[in-house]
Amino acid sequence: MTGITRIKSELIPPVDLKLTFRRCHNAMYRQGIDSEDVALDMTRVILAKIEDESSSKEECEFHITPEEYADKAARKVACNRVRKLFDDVRDRYLDVFSPTEEITSSDTQLAIVISQ
Repeated sequence: MTGITRIKSELIPPVDLKLTFRRCHNAMYRQGIDSEDVALDMTRVILAKIEDESSSKEECEFHITPEEYADKAARKVACNRVRKLFDDVRDRYLDVFSPTEEITSSDTQLAIVISQ
């Protein structure tokens, strides 16, 4: 790993958000998640992304470097950063989410989505 840090001020707005969502959905669906679970996990991932972008920290937690993507152990670390973001949302809105609700995608599936 190179230790690359993603800074919010360096984020580039997506050109075609609908296409990005479609690629994420297809990546999860191809990996064997059924349609209902894909929709729920996509919602959880989007909430994790919003949580990251709305935090006061300048460093992004919602990212995966090429080195993290290529290495199984590092990929797990990157995916756990994103899972933690959703956990923070879940824990803040216990009237909306079950205390055990979580992102259920595998690290491989989630890494593909994070990389989009």
